[in-house]
Amino acid sequence: GGVQSVSVSVKLQNMYIVLSLSSVKFVVSLPGEAAVTVGADSYVSTITQTDLTFTLPTFTGGGEAEVMVFVTGREHVNQTFPFTVLDNRKSQLSYAFPPDGKAGGTTRVEVEISRFGTLSDAITPTTADFVVVHTDRPATEATATLAGFRLLADGSTAVMDIDLSRAQSSVLSATVTVKLCFVTQTCDKRTATFPFTFRDPTSAHVLYFNPAQTFTDGLVPMVVFVENLPSACNASDIVVNMGAANSSSVTLIRGSASPGGTDATIELVIPGAAAPSTVSPRLLIPKAGLSLPFGGSFAYIQPPDPIISPSTGVQPKAASLLTETFIQLEVQSFAGVIATSDIVVEFRWPCPAPCTAGVTAVRPVVQSYRRMDESAYPTAIQDVVVTIKTPILSLSLESSAVQIVVFHAQQPLRQATYDNFGMRDPTSPTVSGMATDEGFVGTSSIKVRASASTEVSALVTNAKSAIVDLVVGDVSYDMSASLFDPTARQAYAVWTQPGDTEGLLTVSPSGAFVYGQTRYESNCGASCTTACCGEGACPLCACSHSCFALQYYDDLQPFITFNTALEGPEIGGTQILVTVARLPQVDEVRELSVIFDGQHYAETFLVSSSDEETKLQVYSPAVDMGSLPTRSVPVEIVVTARPDRNVFLEGGFMYRAVDPVVSNVAPTTGKSTGGVPVTVTIRYFPVGAIGFEFDSVRLSDDNVTVAENTVQRTIVTFRTPATLPGIKTVRVFPKSNPFSDKAKFFDFVVEDASQIALRPFIPVESMHQPPAGSTDRLFVSNYPAYATEATINWRGTATGAAGVDVTVTPTISVSGGVATMQYLRPTAASVGAAVATLTVRPTDPAIRSVVSDKVVQWAYTFYDGRAIRFTSASPSSLPTSASLYGRAVSLNPLVRARIQNFPQETAVSQVTVYLGGTREAKVVGVEHTLTCPMVTVSCPGNRSVVVFESPNIDSPIEWQGEIAAGGGPMG
Repeated sequence: GGVQSVSVSVKLQNMYIVLSLSSVKFVVSLPGEAAVTVGADSYVSTITQTDLTFTLPTFTGGGEAEVMVFVTGREHVNQTFPFTVLDNRKSQLSYAFPPDGKAGGTTRVEVEISRFGTLSDAITPTTADFVVVHTDRPATEATATLAGFRLLADGSTAVMDIDLSRAQSSVLSATVTVKLCFVTQTCDKRTATFPFTFRDPTSAHVLYFNPAQTFTDGLVPMVVFVENLPSACNASDIVVNMGAANSSSVTLIRGSASPGGTDATIELVIPGAAAPSTVSPRLLIPKAGLSLPFGGSFAYIQPPDPIISPSTGVQPKAASLLTETFIQLEVQSFAGVIATSDIVVEFRWPCPAPCTAGVTAVRPVVQSYRRMDESAYPTAIQDVVVTIKTPILSLSLESSAVQIVVFHAQQPLRQATYDNFGMRDPTSPTVSGMATDEGFVGTSSIKVRASASTEVSALVTNAKSAIVDLVVGDVSYDMSASLFDPTARQAYAVWTQPGDTEGLLTVSPSGAFVYGQTRYESNCGASCTTACCGEGACPLCACSHSCFALQYYDDLQPFITFNTALEGPEIGGTQILVTVARLPQVDEVRELSVIFDGQHYAETFLVSSSDEETKLQVYSPAVDMGSLPTRSVPVEIVVTARPDRNVFLEGGFMYRAVDPVVSNVAPTTGKSTGGVPVTVTIRYFPVGAIGFEFDSVRLSDDNVTVAENTVQRTIVTFRTPATLPGIKTVRVFPKSNPFSDKAKFFDFVVEDASQIALRPFIPVESMHQPPAGSTDRLFVSNYPAYATEATINWRGTATGAAGVDVTVTPTISVSGGVATMQYLRPTAASVGAAVATLTVRPTDPAIRSVVSDKVVQWAYTFYDGRAIRFTSASPSSLPTSASLYGRAVSLNPLVRARIQNFPQETAVSQVTVYLGGTREAKVVGVEHTLTCPMVTVSCPGNRSVVVFESPNIDSPIEWQGEIAAGGGPMG
């Protein structure tokens, strides 16, 4: 819009073939302005697809335009699409967050405005000197102050922090205006406004909720954060209204006290909806007369239909009619399952006359099911693996054309299907092997080229006689070879299948099936046609026969000869190496595109290209999962100049939903005075602007520094604000969607700046009868600058080292506010748990009269130095499996268990390791370190390491370990 025109690309299907630029017309209609007709700038047109470009005409303003495209002379065959025309001279508000804040204080709002900087008739501001912010209220009621301003890399989009303040505690609604004004220019076109509400700081208020959408099935958890929830309210008093349905089964978790009650977290299960819709949830507390809006809408979206992968979704892919066989079905996007009775599986095939239903259906027994993501909520839509047992059927099926149908008992219309499952009669003749002169092989189906004839061979097992006729479609073909082995009961035939040069069968890139029969008798009858093979039964064929299928494919069409694994996280960035045969040669990567899901263009690098093959390195783009745990999308490779010679990756690309993981926080503690830099490392965090909330207070951008933000890893540092001591919850979130499930939480401990604190390494155990003169050291931060004296006391707990009460006086040296205390290890009368207490007091009576003693406590253990004692194991936790070259492999890593006072003469053959009380691990070594002169006598300090191989398990579990030597338990 404005003074700038734009080139637009349009892709159309089923359009008349374009023969010239002059025949294509675009009519662009914008409300309030005259419609404009323009021609095309370029075209590439085939039967299947037409690609056009045109230049959008210039308009005086912006708005929602409608564009109609047609070929001259065939105006009645047209297509229209919407197009947003932006006035590039006017600013536009992108977002303002949060939309409200507490009255009686100040709330910082982050605002993003597009087209605020570089404009067609303005210079670019380098500072905030020309930015004006104000509210529509008198300054005595509300004020707006610009607290921060910056331009993004595009030089046009501005992000600013605005402090909105109101001294009074009453509710007030205001409109905030942001302007960019120069001395000699007006502000009309560089203006944005947004509403803001100062709410009652003592009133109950829904701060935010998550998630903001789910499928109409519902039955997934929601978390709602509430301020000032009345203290008298219980979980039974709360109802959450989700439009046409309520959720009254909630869990209430109360937090810190607030002016109007307590801050709280409410957990509930979202009820289902009859149809996709957008609702305005409310929190209802009839007892307190409260009806609180959530402050945002919630979307019920259409659930996906379940899918069975045609390549990997069914294992095995055939079964005998005469025996029961266990089959595994991998079903994607299945409705929530809590019992096997929720899963219905049917085997379907056409039924012969006099059947009137048209189909026969048999329901095999569902043996079990397993969630592919064990952490998924049980009633959420997810991927499951279903195990069934095939039934024994008393019928004759001449081809493997049984259809498997899977659906949820409560959702019978949402069905996953798998065609051509093989239910075979093992006593009937069966085509069990096929091959072509191109090197293709198959069982009862095979691919043949469309551009030329193909030599095909077929092997039949359980044959009772030789093949007397070979029919494909309605044509009988001469066999160039026909053999029969009565001893092995095998028949063999070779024939030449003509190509489909007229394109009668090749109706799609995947080709089309044509069915055939090997016949062992000549009396099949005129009503016997090969089409019955596609229906699963041939009741009208009077002769003995076997069915097979040929698939014509466009052998001149590009096809994939190699690709690496086609699955990865939703955040993108998965590398895929692809080799495509017969793709039109390109010289530069910009001459082709790799498109995921029809709209996401992948980052692509050209390795090599020739007429024979093209090699590409592709990185998957990020996609929206829409609440799905997995999502399969098509992947198209297309050369811009030859869109008719495109190719798709077979099976598409499987995206997995990933949850961001906070992998490291350093440090995890800091002083209450604030200013502590905290570095957070997060895996799989969305790329983009990052925000922090510290104890529900949003941090400004000045306190956040992003060192790295990629799809694989994000490293960001923030500075803690001054606050009261305690455990504080920190929330890190993507600013593009602050309340999404990608937000992560972690705890940060705020220490009283005036209180002392222990620093690593902290002594937490010692022998109850330590060697004479042995010492330990304690490091203490925030140590007072005035003269002090200190004592350390150990007092046994009631269930631990009862009766122990020992006090020592350490020596103290202080450097940089950190004290190093050295002391003699205490001697206790018994072993067990104790509490250690460090007390620091001023030595100056004048200071002591105004300053309290500083005290810190920690847990301590006294142990018998002569007893056999386990000290540590490395590693202490293990993965159940790992991925190697794209395949899952089991792990049996070595574990080193360290033991004190283990009998030094013990050999490997005398040691047994039990895990979980029942699982024996393989011991591979024992290492002894002697500290006593007598080899066969245990003494304090002797150390041993038992090395064993962890057993292979399939699922996570926590085990208690036991090590035995010489037939008895040792620890």
